[in-house]
Amino acid sequence: VVHHIVVGGTGKAAGLEPGDILLEIGGRKLHTFVQMEQVLDDRAEEIVKNGSKSDEKKIELKIRRGDEMKVLNAEVQDLHSVLPDQLLKIAGGVLHPLSYMLARKYNVPAGVVFTASQNLMFLESGIPNGSIIKSVNAVPTP
Repeated sequence: VVHHIVVGGTGKAAGLEPGDILLEIGGRKLHTFVQMEQVLDDRAEEIVKNGSKSDEKKIELKIRRGDEMKVLNAEVQDLHSVLPDQLLKIAGGVLHPLSYMLARKYNVPAGVVFTASQNLMFLESGIPNGSIIKSVNAVPTP
């Protein structure tokens, strides 16, 4: 059962909603979370190895939503591709893109700026450690 959808994530883009019941992924019936994880891991590994085009990164999901059966197509993403791979150090403070797991926790899109380590400049500006910076001078962060 889908419990939570990450803002800006591939599940949201595919049309998944909280309460949907996943029945099949990629033509394989699901009985456990481990089975779902294995199907998605196998597909992500295949995509990474073969460098698939975006239309080849989709996987078919069969779901039940209330009394309806639906078929959705979701993009499979390698989790390494949504992990922060860069950071900015400013006078001892550290900023980096928000990770997938923290985006899920805070219900915001992955990639917005996150204060990973505070410094005096942030402290005096009232920006605590662990802050999510959505904009600077009214300009949205990436």
